[in-house]
Amino acid sequence: MDENIKKLVKYSYLNMYSHVLIAALDLNLFSNLKDFKTSSQIAKMMDLHEDNTKYFLNALYSMDFITKNDDKYKNTNATSKYLIEDSPYYMGNLIKIFSKLNDFSNVDIQNLVKNGPDENFQSGDDVSFEEFYNELKDSETGIRQVEIIDIVKNLEEYPKIKNILDLGCGAGLLGLAVVASREDITATLFDMPPMASLIEECISENNLEDRAEIKLGDYTTDDIGSNYDLIFAINTLSLAKSDMESIIKKIHDSLNDGGVFIAISDEVESDFSKPKEIIVSWLPYVLNGMNYYLIKDHVRNIALDVGFEEIKVEERFLSSGPMRINIFKK
Repeated sequence: MDENIKKLVKYSYLNMYSHVLIAALDLNLFSNLKDFKTSSQIAKMMDLHEDNTKYFLNALYSMDFITKNDDKYKNTNATSKYLIEDSPYYMGNLIKIFSKLNDFSNVDIQNLVKNGPDENFQSGDDVSFEEFYNELKDSETGIRQVEIIDIVKNLEEYPKIKNILDLGCGAGLLGLAVVASREDITATLFDMPPMASLIEECISENNLEDRAEIKLGDYTTDDIGSNYDLIFAINTLSLAKSDMESIIKKIHDSLNDGGVFIAISDEVESDFSKPKEIIVSWLPYVLNGMNYYLIKDHVRNIALDVGFEEIKVEERFLSSGPMRINIFKK
């Protein structure tokens, strides 16, 4: 078969695959498939339609999410690791949120290409933080916490890190995960004022009131504090790229000598050849006049210009997509 045909046909099925997986996640089906069970057993346990349960399980089997032995079904090892809610590596919430964010069903791409930006387009700035309250919280659980802890713990400077800043923290759970990794770490969680109640809730739920404080404002214009040993900005700098130099200079000045700055960003090649996940996901915004594309090495070059020393630059496919991990030292 011509591989070009195979590639083109595959695109027509992508939306369907996503719907099937999300249905399984919403049903919490995988949590009931830790051991081999028949479709009848699953249907009875979960109060599902018996025949349709079998059809649905076969669909998941064809997609390699579960294995099958005679008439019994069980999770694959990867599914058990990433798609069961009680796993520390759980990705289900993130998959559901990103699928929602990347739903282009209400975006008229053809019209935008023909006629230019839609003046009524609703950007992220037009949506209240409260509307995404639970989604923001869920997006910072499971594997994303594992990923940031792994990155921080692998720093040579980790044993000396005592005071951190999670810049543009969202719910604050990633910063709190780093705080919880060692008993002598404290954190400042910085985001816009509407995020206050969500961050407070997350601090309280993790019993870290005595080791985490909230700082509210716009980090492009407001003071972000000082005397930090580590500052990280995760998936936030592309939203403020017009002020990048002043922001990174502010970060540099806010660190102690020897402090570390980690910028995890969805950067793209200057010729827009890759990564397609990032180029396409920002397309509705770009077509509507909001160019959030962050060109590869933009953050790195500015960081070096303001005086940072480069520790490591790495491209890695994280749970949030293909990312560039920039690590610098003051």
